[in-house]
Amino acid sequence: MNKKLITTIVLGLLFSTVVSVCAINQDREMDPRPIPPIYPGMQTTDHDENELDQNTPSTPTITGPSTVDLHVSYYYFISSTDPQGDEVYYEIRCSDGPAVYQTDYYDSGESISFSHTWSTFYQTSGPYYVLAKAIDKDGHESSWARLEVNIPEIESKSQTCHVCVFLEHLFDRFPLLESIIGF
Repeated sequence: MNKKLITTIVLGLLFSTVVSVCAINQDREMDPRPIPPIYPGMQTTDHDENELDQNTPSTPTITGPSTVDLHVSYYYFISSTDPQGDEVYYEIRCSDGPAVYQTDYYDSGESISFSHTWSTFYQTSGPYYVLAKAIDKDGHESSWARLEVNIPEIESKSQTCHVCVFLEHLFDRFPLLESIIGF
């Protein structure tokens, strides 16, 4: 292959990836739902604990690995109980991206699982969090629960440049590109 063709392919891939990222970020900024605070020292509850009434589901319990590697799928388990025994669904957020997961309804106290693959595409330094709240059929919402997740691979890279992170994601998405360029 000649260098002009390779350069055209690389620039096309870079442009399409940048456009995708911009579109995702544009959607994220327009999302009307408030994103809960995820940094230490900030509250993760929507209400004062004293204001929670007897109809509110309990703050969920989140269990799962708290030390993870990048680009590996991990399972997390969440459960909450509703005082009236109503079914609940969960809203789950992971701090490394804009996605909000909403589950189906589950029995009160039933443990559910979901998997997540950690990346540095939206957040390039820790701490990282899994956040969850329970909502019953009547719309009563629990407080947010938070599980801190550490990614040692990131902590070892004290000064990660954004271009390097971008290229890492590009090469993850297009492995052939890495071999063509020769990195």
